[in-house]
Amino acid sequence: MAEKFMERKIQLLVITCIWALIPFQLRAQGFEIFTNASEAPLQTAISGNKPTAGKPKSEYKLYNLQFDSLQYVPPYSYFSSNQLSRAIANQDYKNWPASSNPEVEALVKNTNCGPLVHYLYTQHFLFIASVATGHIFIYHRENKSISYLKVDGMPFGLCFNPQKSELYYTGVYSRSVGIIQIETANLVDSIRLNGQSGRFLAIDENKQLLYAGVRSCRSLAKVSLQKKQLVDFVKTGNKPGPLWLDPYNNLYLIQEHKTVIAKFDATTMQLLESRQLNIWPQLIQYNPPMHQWLLKDSSNSVLAKDSLYRNHNFYQQTALDSSGRYTWIISSYTNPKWAWVKKKEFEMAGIKSYISSMHDGYYRLCAGLYPNQEVAVAEKLKFPALFEGAWLLTIHPHKF
Repeated sequence: MAEKFMERKIQLLVITCIWALIPFQLRAQGFEIFTNASEAPLQTAISGNKPTAGKPKSEYKLYNLQFDSLQYVPPYSYFSSNQLSRAIANQDYKNWPASSNPEVEALVKNTNCGPLVHYLYTQHFLFIASVATGHIFIYHRENKSISYLKVDGMPFGLCFNPQKSELYYTGVYSRSVGIIQIETANLVDSIRLNGQSGRFLAIDENKQLLYAGVRSCRSLAKVSLQKKQLVDFVKTGNKPGPLWLDPYNNLYLIQEHKTVIAKFDATTMQLLESRQLNIWPQLIQYNPPMHQWLLKDSSNSVLAKDSLYRNHNFYQQTALDSSGRYTWIISSYTNPKWAWVKKKEFEMAGIKSYISSMHDGYYRLCAGLYPNQEVAVAEKLKFPALFEGAWLLTIHPHKF
């Protein structure tokens, strides 16, 4: 008994030493989460795009969609279309938090915008979408002229393409991305999505690909602006919220479910990682150079930072492949560092293991790849302590 205890003690000491040698960013995957974080310096790309703090003294609810600024998240981001319609009809929006922007408010007072307004700044234009009335306004910031059009589907998300001089929008009641030509303020085309109720949008640096969160089927959709068609999509598992696309081909998404931040490969649409934040954000401050997000509700704040935004290969090295038919599911973890500790225990025993990120912020540790159940069970019997509580999974070729 004493010998087994000493053997186990030595094994734990070795694991601790190995753990200390693993670079921190690999132990923690990419996301580092800090609670009760202090506010980082706000970096605003476009002048005049910083809303004032505090509750606005206005009958309008203005929501900023500029993702490199201070962004108020509409409380109805995850509402169904019927829920949102009832909230508008019953005027439940009056106590919702919103930004205060004098320039936007001056414009909406002179237009038929209704109470709920989404706006997006660019260098030369200010775009305004009225969620309630279905109007989209195009304001030329230099010559102060304004044009508008009425669209169907209760517009929600906005995204601008300066190369083609096009504005893209999604709708709560729509199954498409609408394309508006800026010069004429006309709806010129639409691209069908994989479901109804598109929400937030993001566009790549080359202005060739557009990404949309689709609520009805809980997925991320990728649209080719050149082909004018949907080219790929991936299930998110949760209702998609705000999303961002960085120059390193990372597609970040805030999801409902204790609030999860997830990272996808924008090319393959593969889920790379997700973490639970345990906060329902009313305010998001995104700092692109630092690859970090400050999320706040009425009383709490969480800082999420991605330290692996340049390294997609790391995720490929740890992901489970389909070369076997069976694997053992060891456990699931909310913090990847504990999965890494257990992973090293299996590797010390000569058993290859894998860490798969799930959509709900959990990390699943899998051990071994086996051609049949008999071989899998035989290995488990050799290491009963390591495989304690594990269950056998049949590997579907598209599951991981």
